[in-house]
Amino acid sequence: MKCLYCGKNNCPESWTFCNECGVNIKEYIKATDFIDKGLELEKNLEYAKAAEEYRHALKLKVPTDKILVHLERVVAKEETIIREMELGTELLRHKKWAKAIKMYEKILKTAPSFEKDILPNLMEARAMHSKKVKKATILISIVFIIIAVGTTFLYKWMHCPTQEALRTLKKSVLSNDILEKQEALDIIGRLQDNRLLPLVRESLKNNNPVIRATAARVLGELKDTTSISISLLKECLHDKDWQVSIEAAKSLALVGNVAGIEFLKKALK
Repeated sequence: MKCLYCGKNNCPESWTFCNECGVNIKEYIKATDFIDKGLELEKNLEYAKAAEEYRHALKLKVPTDKILVHLERVVAKEETIIREMELGTELLRHKKWAKAIKMYEKILKTAPSFEKDILPNLMEARAMHSKKVKKATILISIVFIIIAVGTTFLYKWMHCPTQEALRTLKKSVLSNDILEKQEALDIIGRLQDNRLLPLVRESLKNNNPVIRATAARVLGELKDTTSISISLLKECLHDKDWQVSIEAAKSLALVGNVAGIEFLKKALK
């Protein structure tokens, strides 16, 4: 029988202790099982559970040097994540929403097992960041339109706002420029004008997740309760991009649809 600790193959099957190093072979086999489970959990970024497996191994009557190396490693990773979570909370307290979002998204990538602890703060940071951005949206939108379309459009906007604005917005929504398209959708939401509603719905199928998320939010701002829009928003709940799903759920909840409310409840758990 080969000793897993020293590697010597001089121990009969019936022996409990290694003839070479004196290690309790059967106990060390159990410890090895715990270590293997811990290493597998580490691969899945589940550091807390991995630490539990290593601690189980430490309770056995075997040499602890190799086990302690594994335990110290995962504990260090856990402590790093905890420090990052504390930093995220500090950023929230100082209203640094964008930095907090980056911090929490980084933690989710490196330690998805902390999702329940991080998700509420991440959603709060995204919501507050969105509000901050929205305050300047109208001004930014107007400036962008002036730069993009030029002084001619500005003159027409001033003298024939309704038709010219609608035509320009339609062109912007159909543009291949992502920023122009996004700003145009934002303006439609603030104008509360449903005449361009079909273009907003069509934008839900755009390849860019930023455009899909913006369109989903604008449908909520337009308070469109028609079956077509409700159906499209429900489809967006299953979008591969998390932000699109959240915006769709918020819009559904805004018009009182149960599907959106239930989705948000689950996301907060």
